[in-house]
Amino acid sequence: MTFYHKAIGAGFRLRVVLALLLGFVVVMAVPVQASPTKNSNGLVGLGKTQNPGVSHQVSDQASMSSPEAAGRQGLASTGGSSVAQSVLWQAGRQALTARVVPTAPSNVAATWSGTAVKVTWRDNASNETGYELLRCARTSSSCLYRTAAKLGANATQYEETGLTAGTYRYRVRACNGNRCSPYVQSGDVVVGTDPSDDPKNATPIPTRTPTPTPIPTRTPTPTPTPTPTLAPTLTPTPTAIPTPTPIPSATPGIAPPIASPFVTRQGTGLSFGGQPFRFVGVNRYNLLAINPPGGSYRGCGDSWTDDQLAEWFSEVDRLGVTAVRFWVFQRFTDSGADFSQLDKLLSLAGERGIKLVPVLENPWSACTAGGYKYDTWYQSGYLSPYDGYPISYKDYVGRIVSRYKDDRRILMWQLMNEAESEDASGNSDAQALYNFALDMSAYVKSIDPNHLVSLGTMGGGQPGAQGSDYRWIHSIPSIDLLEYHDYGSDTEPLPSDGWNRLKERLDDAGALNKPLFIGEAGIKSNCSEPDCFSPDQRAALFDAKMRAAFDNGVSGYMIWSYRDAVEPPTEYMFTLSDPLAAIVQQLASLVG
Repeated sequence: MTFYHKAIGAGFRLRVVLALLLGFVVVMAVPVQASPTKNSNGLVGLGKTQNPGVSHQVSDQASMSSPEAAGRQGLASTGGSSVAQSVLWQAGRQALTARVVPTAPSNVAATWSGTAVKVTWRDNASNETGYELLRCARTSSSCLYRTAAKLGANATQYEETGLTAGTYRYRVRACNGNRCSPYVQSGDVVVGTDPSDDPKNATPIPTRTPTPTPIPTRTPTPTPTPTPTLAPTLTPTPTAIPTPTPIPSATPGIAPPIASPFVTRQGTGLSFGGQPFRFVGVNRYNLLAINPPGGSYRGCGDSWTDDQLAEWFSEVDRLGVTAVRFWVFQRFTDSGADFSQLDKLLSLAGERGIKLVPVLENPWSACTAGGYKYDTWYQSGYLSPYDGYPISYKDYVGRIVSRYKDDRRILMWQLMNEAESEDASGNSDAQALYNFALDMSAYVKSIDPNHLVSLGTMGGGQPGAQGSDYRWIHSIPSIDLLEYHDYGSDTEPLPSDGWNRLKERLDDAGALNKPLFIGEAGIKSNCSEPDCFSPDQRAALFDAKMRAAFDNGVSGYMIWSYRDAVEPPTEYMFTLSDPLAAIVQQLASLVG
């Protein structure tokens, strides 16, 4: 954003209240150790969907390995009648048993009969209250899951008809109230074909060879990593993009995605490990700010201790977030002389499977040297030390990129935060921004061919990147992704004005055959201005926006912003207790 906000974490008080409510029946006369108040996940029922309850199960089951014993423990000093003891014991047993995460189903399979899809699984749970099924219509670049059915306990199959022709995939999980097992996924099932054409249903034919005939056009060796001079190979598509654009592997003559250890681009989508990759993420601009005991404050905004950072990453991990965007300007690293704090961030992120998006400079005065950067900075100012920094922007970028060029925990490099270019009189200068992007992206690629490069723009008609200039600048071969920041169109799921909004930026991405991600999206809450919404309203608005974005081919969506180190939440922030947290968790599980 053009400014920054400070935030909070009243999570501890929330944990205590929730724990007291959940443990009330059991703790009437029970010692503290029988209470769930020390659940390590803090917010009950908000575990990471793809791997829910790992730490939930460890902490919960450790304290409830014998529900009967826990119930009896609460009765030890009551001296009540046997009837009263029995009632309380049963209530304690039921309360504790209801908190156990059900065992996940297994052997999930989906088959097409010619008229219906039948999904089957093995029921491994003994305490489930029901099963939840998700379905996605799979394309080569997208698979957005939606609820297919909610079934009762002991269910082992589900059948549905009326599906349009295509390839589908299902996920199934067992639930006990708001405690659910991890999803277990089926393989692909093709609808609209003769069932005998499905390899899973086909009867072996004796004359069929055991292996497919090699395709002559396919090379036996991997395609090299794209170089800075690689140009888009597909003819521009029409401007409208009603559905996600397939990645190049769906086009004859183009090699399939390579199982790279880095995130790569494949047409209008991203790929990781040879599979389509999409992400839900959050922003926290000041993660590198420190104020060590006996040392000097460095950075901008609230500083972080090691424990605060670890807790922050644990929280976003529970949300299912797979990408975090933050600022790494010269002020945060002593102009590249000290990367120790960035190393800590990479370690915390890597432990949780989260990828980082470092932003290398700001055109605004916030958290960096000097004031607003006019076109002269993009023309030549970035090549020299400026505004008190001892080295030039280009030299600084060279230092950080050289150090981390082989680091798989980095998703992409962002050259700027919201780059724009105009002269002192307010005249747009797209040429200066184009030349800067051309030079710097090629320079980064010459050092680091592994990582994606983003220029970093708002995409909403800012100077130097308005209308057709936006597409022109992003046509540079060494710029891998397009970016959009979504502010001010709170009630529009897919903003469009025919010129400079998300719909138009998606048109640009389709024409250039490159991915687009939303680097920032903010909606105000917890404030009194006319454009403020209640927390529940904001959550619903973001739900509509994120679904529309992914349905239309966006590769990633990053919300501005998750909580700060110590300050209470401001209007754009959210925490684990905010209704938006549940939406983020749900969408993260659906696009994964």
